[in-house]
Amino acid sequence: MKWINVSNNSSNLSYELWNDEIKLVSLSISNRTKISRIECATDKRLFFIEKTGFLHSKTIIKNEYGIRLGELIGENRDAHEGMIELEGKKYAYSFNDITEAGLVIYDESKKKPLVSCHLSSPDDQATAVVKRSRSLHDTAYPSLLLAICWYLVKPAATAALSNA
Repeated sequence: MKWINVSNNSSNLSYELWNDEIKLVSLSISNRTKISRIECATDKRLFFIEKTGFLHSKTIIKNEYGIRLGELIGENRDAHEGMIELEGKKYAYSFNDITEAGLVIYDESKKKPLVSCHLSSPDDQATAVVKRSRSLHDTAYPSLLLAICWYLVKPAATAALSNA
């Protein structure tokens, strides 16, 4: 799978998740409000990604109605890994700009990789931004993680991944 940066202007970032020749997910992120608009087949959702706390900050994920759906758990910028919880399911993630699979999503035990994605594109400097930022919240990564995990909790995605 590969994330492609479709548009990068001052107000929005737009990405598409492709698996070979099939577009799986479209993602639009507002730079100002951190609102993520995700579209997959006929499903369209709106998610709010909020940073809460002062000394011990958390990144919280809410749906379009303001209901808390999950959070980034133990985000560790230096280790480039952590956990994301979405709708009661936990996924471990790690990203590395050196390997071809820039982002890997695991099951909660981190024993079995579920999905790996290539992140870089000519216009996308996301990995450089992560290295300079204090938190993943300052980047597009929470939205990219959210979009992949939202896709994974969909029954159609589970069937497609098991056939691949």
